[in-house]
Amino acid sequence: MGDFMRQALYLVVFLVFSTITLNAQFWNATDGPTLGTISLETNSKNHVFAGTDASSIHRSVDWGRTWTRLGTGLPNDGFDRPIRDISITATDEIYLIHQGNGIFKSVDNGDTWQSVNTGLSNPSGIVTVHAKAMPNGQTQVFIGSDGTAAKSFISDNSGATWTEVPLPSVQKTALYETFISPNSDKLIVSIGYNKGIFRSKNRGVTWRRIDSDSNGQGIPGGSESDDNYKSIRANKLGHIFVGRNALEASTVAKNAVIMRSTNDGETYEYLTNGWEELTPEIRTNNKVNGIAFGLGSDVYATTQKEGTYFSSNNGDNWSRLTDGLPDNGATAAIAATPNNHIFSAPLGFYNVFVHLDPANSVDNLPEIIKPTVTASPNPASDVVTIAFDLQQGGAVRAEVFSMQGNSVVEDFVREFVAGPQVINFTTSALPPGVYVWRLTTGGTVRSGRVIVAR
Repeated sequence: MGDFMRQALYLVVFLVFSTITLNAQFWNATDGPTLGTISLETNSKNHVFAGTDASSIHRSVDWGRTWTRLGTGLPNDGFDRPIRDISITATDEIYLIHQGNGIFKSVDNGDTWQSVNTGLSNPSGIVTVHAKAMPNGQTQVFIGSDGTAAKSFISDNSGATWTEVPLPSVQKTALYETFISPNSDKLIVSIGYNKGIFRSKNRGVTWRRIDSDSNGQGIPGGSESDDNYKSIRANKLGHIFVGRNALEASTVAKNAVIMRSTNDGETYEYLTNGWEELTPEIRTNNKVNGIAFGLGSDVYATTQKEGTYFSSNNGDNWSRLTDGLPDNGATAAIAATPNNHIFSAPLGFYNVFVHLDPANSVDNLPEIIKPTVTASPNPASDVVTIAFDLQQGGAVRAEVFSMQGNSVVEDFVREFVAGPQVINFTTSALPPGVYVWRLTTGGTVRSGRVIVAR
């Protein structure tokens, strides 16, 4: 190609895709913690916090490469008691339940902890916490204790003072979850065993059971009145996702399953597409132990007996993601960072496992590629053009991955001069779906996603 054509085409490069698939596993073990993680959360800085069964809470700021134990301010430096639950607000206040010792908070990224048990009648029984940053700068914290004498309390000032929230007048043998709606000031609790989910609009003066209608019929109509619900979370759209335990009497899904409400808990729908029923022996006592949300409409749900499920469309369809997890993939907790790295805690004394999003897995060094990089059209059915601008000339590597992290094209490397450049690639050999593209040169990385549609 002559210089004139080269300039006219801005060094257009055509990458013809193949369907090469590498045998890369989805999950990989991190370097800690080593004593069994039972709770996971992340903050806005992409830091990961792992609560262990008997060795306090640990923090990783480098995607699990290293972990720092955090116990300053906790009884016995956090040893000997499980970190039962963790909740982190949008402003990065951290609250945890140190089993038997009550609730503690940190405002310095977990470096130090302070008790916020003042005014609580039985802090040793607290098992669940949910914290929500409020527009007035305060933090609302909703907690609950376990057992037949279960109680719940709410604080509107970051745990400085507490007010008891009367629970529904049903027989209580456990309190699984306390939850504050992201859309309103409604409070939600899950009461076990076999008592259901209740919601209050007036801080416990009255409660309405929201996993059944006024006639006691379950959702969407079968007899589901003895459901157990262990996990309640909400995505960025305010949709509420509930993990329902396995239930042999269910007419909808006998295995554990996810339910979703898009109207602040008024109604729910079962999200069963892709969830396996399993045999009665395996699904018995199966639970959804955790729910997390990745980028866009990505949802992850981890189970006690069959690993993790993944949905790329807000729960409408699911597939299992167990490749790389120990044993049968049984997991205790799951969390996603804002930059879409997913962390999973296998049951037992295993380290935390991670799936690094290929689009965000390389540290950015000096910015040789200018920040503005575009891929169009998107969605694409034929040819995608990536337009970028180099601060200086050099070799540029182009890579494309599936959402599972598998390479779907042979790595392409070419020398480019400084200035505006483009790379074109065809998508005709790729099945419809979401793919990650990545450009790398001189330590600078730019990446993004493209949807292939037909």
